[in-house]
Amino acid sequence: MGLDDVKIHDLILHKDERGWLSEIIRAEQLEDKTFGQITVAVTAPNKVRGNHYHRHKREWFCVVKGTMKLCLKDVKTKKTSEYILSEKKLQSIRITPGLSHALKNIGAEDSILIIYYSKPYDPKDADTYPEKVIG
Repeated sequence: MGLDDVKIHDLILHKDERGWLSEIIRAEQLEDKTFGQITVAVTAPNKVRGNHYHRHKREWFCVVKGTMKLCLKDVKTKKTSEYILSEKKLQSIRITPGLSHALKNIGAEDSILIIYYSKPYDPKDADTYPEKVIG
């Protein structure tokens, strides 16, 4: 697994007078069809989340408010890649095990990030290993 396994899905916005909704992750996108965990993270401007990788968990990221830069590094090959995630072009992006990842809020206001983890967080086996991608 590596950078070639990253999958980006352009999302469809269903809009009406109430606002909008979008299906961020569907069951057919999951490899093992079991439920993991959904997390919402608010990040202040110029702050970074991540700078780690997982050996077993897959993650999907979707920025629903603001703009964030996602930096990836394959821990084996050291190849890197960057993506801009924004409410202006709603997408979900899948991150596979072995990819160090960090997200930086590059906007002027707080960003809101929805994260799906393929496995729930377990403090006894966090499956989180430090690997700096963004300073």
